[in-house]
Amino acid sequence: MTTYALYIGHMSSFQIQQANLDALCRQFNIPPVIQVDPASLREHFPPVPLQADEAYIVLLGPELKSPVKVARNVLAILPDVSLFFLVKFKTSELMLSLQSPVSALGANWELLELEAPGFHAALTRSFTAAIRKRKFRTTLTGLNRKLQRNTKPKVSELQRYSVSLHYLDHIVEHAYDGIIATTNDGLIVKWNRAASDMLQVDAETAIGCSVFTLLQHGWEQQLRQFYAELADADNQSCQQEICLSAEGDRNRFLELSLSLIRDHQHNRIGVAVFIRDITERKVTEKVLEAMRKDLERMSFEDGLTGIANRRMFDKTLDQEWFRMQRHGLPLSLVLIDVDHFKFFNDHYGHQAGDDCLKQVARALQQQIARSSDLVARYGGEEFVILLPETNADDAFHLALNCSAAVRELSIPHAKSSVAECITISGGVFSIVPSNKTNPEYMLQQADALLYQAKKSGRDQMLTDAE
Repeated sequence: MTTYALYIGHMSSFQIQQANLDALCRQFNIPPVIQVDPASLREHFPPVPLQADEAYIVLLGPELKSPVKVARNVLAILPDVSLFFLVKFKTSELMLSLQSPVSALGANWELLELEAPGFHAALTRSFTAAIRKRKFRTTLTGLNRKLQRNTKPKVSELQRYSVSLHYLDHIVEHAYDGIIATTNDGLIVKWNRAASDMLQVDAETAIGCSVFTLLQHGWEQQLRQFYAELADADNQSCQQEICLSAEGDRNRFLELSLSLIRDHQHNRIGVAVFIRDITERKVTEKVLEAMRKDLERMSFEDGLTGIANRRMFDKTLDQEWFRMQRHGLPLSLVLIDVDHFKFFNDHYGHQAGDDCLKQVARALQQQIARSSDLVARYGGEEFVILLPETNADDAFHLALNCSAAVRELSIPHAKSSVAECITISGGVFSIVPSNKTNPEYMLQQADALLYQAKKSGRDQMLTDAE
């Protein structure tokens, strides 16, 4: 198998002595490092199919302005490649970009900090893991070809069994998932390479030790609980997730599948533990959940004023209507209109009109004091305030406060016939919801009171309690 090492970027910024890098390549029988400029990457390596025994390890220099973009360009030319991002220091922004599903980089990448102690040792381990993975796949491909070409006569059952055991041991040792076998009381008897890489404990140290005391960060408590579940319920297997605190602010999430090992007489003789690192999946789920919440918030928020929109109001009105009906409590609604707003827009312009609506929305929002109260933009220059568990007198008092708060804004309105500044009119309606009425009736009554307030001179609040 031939492995090539590429360095993308300017070699002058690669803060490793060239002799150390050459020694590393000689250690793994790799030709001298090829330096490639990002701009000439496609010209240097045309998109041709790789040979089965060829592999590439790519180091991305710390000076790259868009490392994720460069990495995608590399994958477009060399799909089967191991990527190593060399950075002067780790940043959460770069880490999130690499972990995001949008990056489309898959799982064959690693972030290495140049200034960190033991960097050269870390790079050596990373080279070892990447080449080992390639060798394993090459070995399996060769075995498959041999089996297809095998024309030898059938072997005896004893020979077949011995070959099968050797093959299974090879598969276990080189499996992608970590595989651990223990006695019933947790004494480790098998520890494959993937388990060493995931848990940072080599097989020589692990075998013969207790699986419970080998690691820290909550490992023992959680694992003992899983073993107890197998023992108490006599289950054949169970699957659990555990969280291990890691260096920095990033936790590691592992998925553990435990199954009983039984002998020919069906006696329980041990436990097999299969470990898979699901940290990337957890990060992706977290990103998607944050995106979902942002989209949900945006769908219920008015784009101009930042308060709730008509969709949010309709949803909340239905919910509070049935809640007040169930408990026999009053529900109040204040429907508000900015007086002569069309004249304001025509005179001062739409930009000033938008600023005016934003200020009015903030003034109304400041008048409510409970989380259950809702201020929403109803449409155009109309606003609505929903007040659960509020009677007519309290709702009317709040409406008067809203009117005074808008006046205190002192927004000039030269074309208003009622005042020299922006004012509002409103209709206040209260009701104890029942089966005989519905939310639409409430809105109709509040709208009728608003119309009456505007018709009788504006700059006032009318209520059905008067």
